[in-house]
Amino acid sequence: MSGHFIIPVSYYVKTFIGLLFLTFITVLAAQFDFGALNLTIALLIAVVKASLVLLIFMGLRWEKGFTWVLLLGSVVCVLIFFFFVFADLMTRGAIDIEEAGFHDLKSPVIKIEKGHAPTGH
Repeated sequence: MSGHFIIPVSYYVKTFIGLLFLTFITVLAAQFDFGALNLTIALLIAVVKASLVLLIFMGLRWEKGFTWVLLLGSVVCVLIFFFFVFADLMTRGAIDIEEAGFHDLKSPVIKIEKGHAPTGH
């Protein structure tokens, strides 16, 4: 930021109304099942809300120079992280079919079948 500046109150009010509207959209979207798009829609709404907070409340809209390089670099690093995580999740059963299923491990966790009460040991 070069120098001190004061953001007009109208920016804050409009941003607040926008965040309330996006919160309403989030709740509305949660009422429907979009299948595989559930996560994508939720993340898209969250990214728009986070962008509003970053741009207006944190003042990035009026920043110049290296701050944007840092922000975009951080976003690229997070996207690379997501790429590798989702690439791993999508290919779990491709190499060894046994890795795709459940394993018979000795665990203290009791699996509760549908319609049955858990039994004590």
